[in-house]
Amino acid sequence: DPLVSDLFFCGGVETAILQVSNTSENNDSYFWYDSQDATSEIGTGNSLEVNNIQVTTSYWVEARNGDCVSERIEAVVNILALPTEPQVADRALCGPGQATFEVLIQDDESNIVYQWFTSPVAQEPIETGDSYTTGKIDTETIFYVKAVRVTANDEITCESDFTEVKVTILDAGEVGI
Repeated sequence: DPLVSDLFFCGGVETAILQVSNTSENNDSYFWYDSQDATSEIGTGNSLEVNNIQVTTSYWVEARNGDCVSERIEAVVNILALPTEPQVADRALCGPGQATFEVLIQDDESNIVYQWFTSPVAQEPIETGDSYTTGKIDTETIFYVKAVRVTANDEITCESDFTEVKVTILDAGEVGI
């Protein structure tokens, strides 16, 4: 039987290639289908390229060699949902000090973590968790937070867009937020 690994993508994929990994020296031919009992193939060969996949979709492949036909094997292009962009309130301080940010509405999945950054292009988070307390701040400062979903087997992570949050330093007489 053909051996094909399932694929995983975040939020959709423009092009995915399913590949038979145990091609034999027996001159087997491979035929791809869009259902287990389809009568017309959608592709032939060791691989199948599929395009514009927005939801998890199954395909099937069988090997043929003369009159011998293998069982059809399912191959899945898994589309994982992107996590919700975190909602975090800006903070205002009455003079220099520390500010604490908290994710207001948290995604209800246990495999979501929140990462905090000083820049939207930073590679390493300065903190991971539902909240972040800054060091001492004496000027207006912007931080960034994103939600990251890690799959159970750590094969793929899906990330939300960044949420920008701001610490404002109020002058004497201004009302804080």
